[in-house]
Amino acid sequence: MRPDGAFLRRFDGGWAAYNPMGNREVTVHLPEPATSRATGQRGTEHRVPGGDGDILLIGPRAAVGDDGLAPQTLQSKTEEQK
Repeated sequence: MRPDGAFLRRFDGGWAAYNPMGNREVTVHLPEPATSRATGQRGTEHRVPGGDGDILLIGPRAAVGDDGLAPQTLQSKTEEQK
């Protein structure tokens, strides 16, 4: 846990950030630019609201779609699609 109450964990493809419910918004400072899966923004600083988290990707997996937004990797199926 960081002094501000948030959690930041490194993994092979980037960083995972978690800011617990009830905590104020925090700014995560990274040693290298990363792309937010939540916002599609790339940089070394990312804001994470309380009760939220983000996956911050580095390298080629951090590609952003043509619309400028982070691509959606998970899609839930409706009962009709199953």
